Amino acid sequence: MIDRAAGDDAVRTGLLDQLRADSRVVSGFAARRGMDPVMSLPLTIQQLKLLMLVVTAGPVTSHHVAAELGLTAATVSGIVDRDHDSSDRRVRPLRATPAGVEIVEGLTELGTWHEQEVLSRLTLDDLAALARGFGAVRRAVDELESRGGARGPSRDVSHAPGCSTMP
Repeated sequence: MIDRAAGDDAVRTGLLDQLRADSRVVSGFAARRGMDPVMSLPLTIQQLKLLMLVVTAGPVTSHHVAAELGLTAATVSGIVDRDHDSSDRRVRPLRATPAGVEIVEGLTELGTWHEQEVLSRLTLDDLAALARGFGAVRRAVDELESRGGARGPSRDVSHAPGCSTMP
């Protein structure tokens, strides 16, 4: 157990630094292992963004897409369809096609497979500690979402080294 006396800030800072460093290593591993399937997708980045939004948020309007992604509601055939809102015929929500859902589910399953590959190598004690830690993270996320504060500040990374902007 960690001493809650003086120095908590230093201990917290050290633990957060360690978590960030470990998270970068784990994220790098997952990115390297999962890059081929992502790179082989027949989608542009804009299409993948749209698809992820529609699948995870459910049917969304073109206005929602524009607000969330900064994209116009260009036609993306094969991955989303336009429905009619039964309460307002002028509203045409976008929903994922079965092919679009299959793409997102495939990416999700890929991540799950990598997680299982790594987690199967943990001892029971380490797995229990990780489950306890993720439970605490989940509670913090639930608290943020209940307050409406789940969205962090927007950060444009399109001009970061190695990124090129495309029209």
